[in-house]
Amino acid sequence: MIITDGVWEKALTIFRRGDDLRKGDVILKGTNTLDLSRMQAAIYIGDLHGETIVAALQAVVER
Repeated sequence: MIITDGVWEKALTIFRRGDDLRKGDVILKGTNTLDLSRMQAAIYIGDLHGETIVAALQAVVER
Protein backbone atom coordinates (compact mmCIF):
# COMPACT_ATOMS: atom_id res chain seq x y z
CA MET A 1 0.00 0.00 0.00
CA ILE A 2 1.44 3.34 -1.02
CA ILE A 3 0.15 6.55 0.59
CA THR A 4 1.45 9.81 -0.88
CA ASP A 5 0.52 13.11 0.74
CA GLY A 6 -2.33 11.36 2.55
CA VAL A 7 -3.78 9.77 -0.60
CA TRP A 8 -3.85 5.99 -1.07
CA GLU A 9 -2.42 5.16 -4.50
CA LYS A 10 -4.32 1.93 -5.02
CA ALA A 11 -2.55 0.89 -8.22
CA LEU A 12 0.97 1.17 -6.75
CA THR A 13 3.08 -1.18 -4.63
CA ILE A 14 6.58 -1.02 -3.17
CA PHE A 15 7.75 -2.96 -6.22
CA ARG A 16 6.79 -0.03 -8.44
CA ARG A 17 7.65 2.83 -6.07
CA GLY A 18 10.72 1.60 -4.20
CA ASP A 19 13.06 3.73 -6.30
CA ASP A 20 11.03 6.84 -5.44
CA LEU A 21 11.52 6.56 -1.68
CA ARG A 22 13.40 9.40 -0.04
CA LYS A 23 14.80 10.28 3.37
CA GLY A 24 11.93 10.64 5.80
CA ASP A 25 9.63 8.16 4.04
CA VAL A 26 8.28 5.33 6.18
CA ILE A 27 8.01 1.64 5.31
CA LEU A 28 5.66 -0.47 7.43
CA LYS A 29 6.10 -4.22 7.00
CA GLY A 30 3.50 -6.60 8.32
CA THR A 31 4.43 -9.81 10.09
CA ASN A 32 3.61 -13.27 8.81
CA THR A 33 3.53 -14.98 12.19
CA LEU A 34 3.51 -14.13 15.88
CA ASP A 35 4.78 -15.99 18.93
CA LEU A 36 3.08 -14.10 21.73
CA SER A 37 4.58 -16.26 24.47
CA ARG A 38 8.07 -15.08 23.41
CA MET A 39 6.95 -11.64 22.18
CA GLN A 40 8.45 -12.35 18.74
CA ALA A 41 7.31 -11.66 15.21
CA ALA A 42 8.63 -13.18 12.00
CA ILE A 43 8.44 -12.55 8.28
CA TYR A 44 8.55 -15.07 5.46
CA ILE A 45 11.68 -14.81 3.32
CA GLY A 46 11.61 -18.22 1.66
CA ASP A 47 10.59 -16.99 -1.78
CA LEU A 48 13.42 -16.91 -4.31
CA HIS A 49 12.74 -13.22 -4.93
CA GLY A 50 12.26 -12.34 -1.26
CA GLU A 51 8.92 -10.67 -1.92
CA THR A 52 8.13 -7.38 -0.14
CA ILE A 53 10.89 -7.48 2.47
CA VAL A 54 13.61 -7.59 -0.18
CA ALA A 55 11.99 -4.71 -2.07
CA ALA A 56 11.85 -2.70 1.17
CA LEU A 57 15.45 -3.53 2.13
CA GLN A 58 16.72 -2.62 -1.32
CA ALA A 59 14.97 0.73 -1.12
CA VAL A 60 16.53 1.43 2.29
CA VAL A 61 20.02 0.11 1.63
CA GLU A 62 20.35 1.95 -1.68
CA ARG A 63 19.81 5.24 0.15
